[in-house]
Amino acid sequence: MPAGLVLFAGFGAWSAIDWTQESSTRVLSRQSVLRSGVVSAAVVWAFLSINGTAPLDQPLGDTSLTLLIVPVTIVTVGLLCFMAWRYWKLHRQRPSAVSLALVTAAALLAETMLIVNISRTWQVSWWLWHIVILAAYGYIAYAAFVTLRLDGKAAGLFTGVGTDATVDEVRAEFRGAVEQLVDSLEDDERDAELAANDLSHQLGLTLGQSQILAGAASAIESERRHGKLHAAMAQLTQHGVRDMTAEDLARRSETLLGPVLGMELRCGVATDDQLAYGTTNGDWPEVQLHELTAGAPQRLPMEKTDVLLFAVARGGDVLGDIEIKVPTGTPLADEGLIGLFAEQLALSYENVRLYRELRQLFNRYVPQEVADRLVADPRRAQLGGTVVETTVLFADLRGFTAFSEGMGNPTEIVELLNRYFSLVVPIITEEGGTVDKFVGDAIMALFNTPVLQPDHALRAVRAAHQMQTAINDLIADNPTWPRFRVGVNTGPALVGNIGSDEIRNFTAIGDAVNVAARLETAAQPGQTLIGGTTRALVHHAVRTSPAGSLQLKGHSAPVEAFLLEEVL
Repeated sequence: MPAGLVLFAGFGAWSAIDWTQESSTRVLSRQSVLRSGVVSAAVVWAFLSINGTAPLDQPLGDTSLTLLIVPVTIVTVGLLCFMAWRYWKLHRQRPSAVSLALVTAAALLAETMLIVNISRTWQVSWWLWHIVILAAYGYIAYAAFVTLRLDGKAAGLFTGVGTDATVDEVRAEFRGAVEQLVDSLEDDERDAELAANDLSHQLGLTLGQSQILAGAASAIESERRHGKLHAAMAQLTQHGVRDMTAEDLARRSETLLGPVLGMELRCGVATDDQLAYGTTNGDWPEVQLHELTAGAPQRLPMEKTDVLLFAVARGGDVLGDIEIKVPTGTPLADEGLIGLFAEQLALSYENVRLYRELRQLFNRYVPQEVADRLVADPRRAQLGGTVVETTVLFADLRGFTAFSEGMGNPTEIVELLNRYFSLVVPIITEEGGTVDKFVGDAIMALFNTPVLQPDHALRAVRAAHQMQTAINDLIADNPTWPRFRVGVNTGPALVGNIGSDEIRNFTAIGDAVNVAARLETAAQPGQTLIGGTTRALVHHAVRTSPAGSLQLKGHSAPVEAFLLEEVL
C-alpha cells in the first residue's frame, strides 16, 4: 500500500482548508513538530514494512490486509477529491499554474490509489503506479518552477494557493508599497521607474508585483509630467502678454516646456511668411511656414532623430510651431497634451498681435503713455482726475488762417499742417511730453503726466526751443510760411478723463493751463514765452529775458512772462 499517497492526501486536504488567521498562525508556530511527525511516521512505516510486521507480512489479497487497505483507500481518495475540489475553486478565483497543478496531481493520485488497490496487475507491477505518482509530483514541481521564473521570488509560488487572509495580507503589503512609492515621489524629482525598482528590491517583491509597481510608477510619472505641462501652460501667460513680443513668448515656451519633456525643442513664430525662433542652437531642419498644417503633428526624419512638428494655429491660420526631437520611429507619449499647449500658445500669439494692433491704434488718437495705461488697465478710462503739478505747452501757427485762405485747396492745407506737426510731435514725445490735443493749427502738450517727471519744466522748455529751431529750418526756403508761437507754464492742474460716459478725453484743466494758452497768444511768431514758475524751475539751464508783466484775460493781477532765448 503506497503510504506516501496517504500522507499526501492528508496534508493536501489540510492545506486546502480555508483557515482563519489565528489557526494559520498556530499551525505555523508548530511546523517543526509537524515536520518531525512526518519524518517519524515515514521511519516507523519503513521499519514495519522491512521488519514484516503483521498484517504487512501477509501476501496481496489476504483478507486481513484487505480489511486495512479498503478503509484507508476510501479515506485517502476522499481527501484527494476534497483537495482537488477546493483547489479548483481557488483556481477559479485566482488562476495560477500551481493551483492547477495541485488539482491535476490530486486527481491522478486519487485514481492511482483506487487502481493500486483494485487491479492485481498494478499491485504486481509496482513501477506503473510509481510512474503515475512521479508524474503528479513532477507536474507540481514544473508548475512551481515556471511560476518561480515568472515571479522571480519564492513568495510568488503561494500567491495563487494562499488563503484569503494571506492574499489580503499580501495585497495590503503591496498597497503599502504603492503608497510608499507615491509618498517618495510626491515632493521629489527622482525618476519614478528608478524609485520603483529600488522599492521592489527593498521590499522583496515578486516579479509580477514589481511589474505592477513599475506600471504604477509609470502612471505617476505620466501624471506628474501632465501636471507640469498644465503648470507650464498657466505660467505661459501668468503675468500677461501685453508687454511681450511673439518672440518673447517663443523663448518663454522653450524655457517652460523643455525641462518638462526632457527633450530638445524649439518654438517658432510666423514673421513675414517665415518662421523666427526663440532658440537657434543645434541641428534643426529648415521648416517652411506654408508646409505646416493644423491638426496631427508631422514627423520629419533626420539622420539620427526625428523631429515632430506641432503647428501653432488658430482659426485656420498658422501662427508658428513647436518642434521636438524624438528618437527615430518613437511615438511621443504626451502628444495630446503638447497639442493643448500649442493651442494655448496660439491664443497667446493672437493676444500679442491684438495688443500690438490696439496700442498702435490708440497711439494714433491718444498719447502713447495714456494708451499703454489704458491697455494695461481699462479702469483708468473712468471719468475723473487728480491734481498734479503740470507743465503745459501751447503752440499755434500765427497767421495760418489767412495763409491757408490763399492756398485754396483744402487737401494742400491739411498736408501742410501735417508737415508742421510731423516735425514737432516727435520732439515733444522724445522729451517725454504727452500730446493732449490738436485744435486746428494749434497743439497742446502736457509734461509730468501721466508719467511723473522730476524735470518736467525743463523738458517742456527744451521741447519748445527745439520746435522753433525745427520750424526755422523748414521755412528757410519759404519765408512766407507761418511760424509757431509758444507758451509754456507750470502749475497745479486737474489731470484725468473729462467728458461723458459715451465720449471722453484725457486732458488737463486749471489756471496753469489757461496761463500757458495766454502766454502763447501773447508771443510773437517764432517766440516762446514762459511763466515765472517755469523760469524759477529751469533758470540754471536756460537764458531768458523779461517780457514784462502781461495783463492776461481772466487774471486781475499781471502775470510775469519771460522770453526764452537759449537752452544751455
